[in-house]
Amino acid sequence: MTTWRLLLDRLKSADQTMADNVLHLQASTDAQDELSFAPLQAEDFDAAIPQRILFLNRIVWSVINRGVNCCRMSVQDLKAAPQYDGYLKYFAFCAEDGTKLTGDLGLCVNYSRWARSDTTSVAETTLLWLRIWSGHSEMINAVSRQGGVDYDWNPGDDHMWIPLRLRNH
Repeated sequence: MTTWRLLLDRLKSADQTMADNVLHLQASTDAQDELSFAPLQAEDFDAAIPQRILFLNRIVWSVINRGVNCCRMSVQDLKAAPQYDGYLKYFAFCAEDGTKLTGDLGLCVNYSRWARSDTTSVAETTLLWLRIWSGHSEMINAVSRQGGVDYDWNPGDDHMWIPLRLRNH
């Protein structure tokens, strides 16, 4: 693996007729490198970051536990799953007798989606997402037809994402 800087330096020294073009390209790649690489800072090692991550994971568990206690949800035989970009807890909706009505659904904190959200507006920011797998086509179709429901779904994807928005009380 090499850097753009090293590659362009070699190209410039190998062909002097391209030197001006290479200098323009170097300026462009240097600007891109500065935008994409954010060096670690001392505050990145603060204990507040992992404490916040654990707090967000507990929010997922709290919501799921509340659903299990009052809303015919089940987590029986289902797991919590750390993700490369968040944390997910599986659950299912159940009939009154406890029979599962749905396959596995998921409630998660998704850092990638959070990072892409409009963080300037608390009303538009979301930490929690409901994840519905494509095998739940009836549920996905119902959500898609429902007016006023915000969701992220492409037919080629393997799941639909529904943001659970924060509200000020």
